[in-house]
Amino acid sequence: VLKESSLTTKLRVVFDASCPSTSGISFNDLQMTGPTIQSDLFSILIRYRQHNYVIAADVEKMYRMCKINETQRTLQRILWRNNKTDEIGTYELQTVTYGTKSAAFLAIRCLFQLGIECEAEFPEVARAIKEDF
Repeated sequence: VLKESSLTTKLRVVFDASCPSTSGISFNDLQMTGPTIQSDLFSILIRYRQHNYVIAADVEKMYRMCKINETQRTLQRILWRNNKTDEIGTYELQTVTYGTKSAAFLAIRCLFQLGIECEAEFPEVARAIKEDF
C-alpha cells in the first residue's frame, strides 16, 4: 500500500489472506482455524484485576515473534519484484502472518508453550502465561 501522506511509512506490504486467487480459493480457505485453547474473555478480564502488574501489547506485533515450522513456510511464499524489468524474487515468510485464519491459534499456542517451558524455574510466570493471556 502506498500512502504518500504518511510521515512514518509511505510504503508498506499488506497481506490479504482472504483474497481469492485465480482459482477462486484464498489462503484462508485452505487453513484450519485451530481450537480455542485460552480461557474465555470474561474469565481473563476478571483475573486481570487480581494482578499487581499487568501487560498490554500490540497483538499484530506478537505474531511476528512466532516462527513457522520450516515444512510449512512454502505455504507463505511470496513472489516479488520492484519493477517489471526485474527478475521475480522468491521469499518465504518465517513467522505467523497477521490476518491469516490460523494466526490467533498459533500465537496463543506459542505463548502456552513458553509457559510450559518456564514452569520449573518460574511457576508463577508460567501460570500467568498459560491462564491469563
